[in-house]
Amino acid sequence: MTEPTDDKPATDVALTSDAPWGDWGKLGPAMRKLGSDRQRKFVYYYVHLNTGKHSAPMTAYELAGYKPNERNLRTDPYKLLQREEIVEAVIEESKRALRAGAPNAVAALHRLVNDPTHRDHARGIAMLLDRVDPVLTRHDMRVEHEHRVTLSADDEA
Repeated sequence: MTEPTDDKPATDVALTSDAPWGDWGKLGPAMRKLGSDRQRKFVYYYVHLNTGKHSAPMTAYELAGYKPNERNLRTDPYKLLQREEIVEAVIEESKRALRAGAPNAVAALHRLVNDPTHRDHARGIAMLLDRVDPVLTRHDMRVEHEHRVTLSADDEA
C-alpha cells in the first residue's frame, strides 16, 4: 500500500508502474480526445483503482491532480463522469483493462479444468469446449398454407 502524502491519498496499488504518463500515444482515440492530461489521469485512475466504492470518483479526482475542497469534492468528480467525452474514455479504458485481464482468466479456467475435485470441473470443461469448438444447430422448417374459397350460385358478388 502506498503511503498517503499531503497531495495523494493512500492506495492499494502502485500509481505509476503501468500508467502511460508521458506516452499518451498508446492510448485509444477517446482518451487522446480528452482536453487535458488531468482528465486522462482521472479516467485512468477511475478505471484502474475503482474498487466499487462510492468514493472511487473522488479518489480518482484527487489523484489526477484536481485541487478539491469541501464543497467541490463531493460534486465535481460526478460532474466529470456526466460528460460524454469522459464516459467514452471510461468505456474505452475499461475495455482495454478487461482485455488485458484475459490471460488471467484463461489461466484460471485451465486451473479449474485441471482440478477434477473442483465442484465446477464439468462446467469448466463444457465452457471451454463450447468456446473452442462451438456446437452448431440447424433447423429446417417448411410452412405450407392453403386457402380455399368456394363460391356457389346463391352467393352475392
